[in-house]
Amino acid sequence: MRRIMRRTILLFTLMAAALLVGSGVALAQPAPGEVPDASCQPTSGEIPNGLAFLRNSWVMAYTFTAEQTGLLTSAQVQIQNAADEPTSTSLVMEIRAVDSLGIPTGEVLASTTIPETGIPPHGQSGVVTGHFSPGAPVEAGQQYAIALHTTTEPVGDGLGWVGTFFLASCPGTLYFNPPPTPGEFIVVAENFDVLFSTFVTLRTAPQTKADCKRGGYKEFGFKNEGQCIKAVNQAG
Repeated sequence: MRRIMRRTILLFTLMAAALLVGSGVALAQPAPGEVPDASCQPTSGEIPNGLAFLRNSWVMAYTFTAEQTGLLTSAQVQIQNAADEPTSTSLVMEIRAVDSLGIPTGEVLASTTIPETGIPPHGQSGVVTGHFSPGAPVEAGQQYAIALHTTTEPVGDGLGWVGTFFLASCPGTLYFNPPPTPGEFIVVAENFDVLFSTFVTLRTAPQTKADCKRGGYKEFGFKNEGQCIKAVNQAG
């Protein structure tokens, strides 16, 4: 079993290096009310040079550290559609918790599905945007992971998460979760970084206890209704 797993990890590492990608990476733009947060983008003179291929049953996740405290309400990734032929698939984007070692877990803090219309056509590359509602509560200085997988098994190589080797400005780590062990992530390649940007809507304080009820506490980044009501009482 261990030998098979090592071969699988090697396969993903080689696949990540298999396809050279052009340097035209679109700059991410926040939606109204959002501020740019953690990201991994090439600096001047750097060219993305690889892909980490996505599978519907293999969750790919990249760790990052939040820079703002608030709700992570959208994220963008650079995707190359490298399918052998035009195909119909959607892309699931998630924000996940990490454990004490910084490894992604099975806990999904926010999730959204990007339809086929939001994915680059066959043979093209582009920025894909996911919007989360109400968003994932994040705290500055804490680690999280952005995760991707497709909704259908791709034709050929399928969709690839664009990245590059030895991108010193991005301290995250790329993991994948092989079936049938949900939430158990393994390092793909320690020196391969994928391109992404996250955006945070800064928290506003709840004004009344009613703001905290029926799940409203999530809008302000609290873990439960009681924490939210406590904040209202302290403010009063």
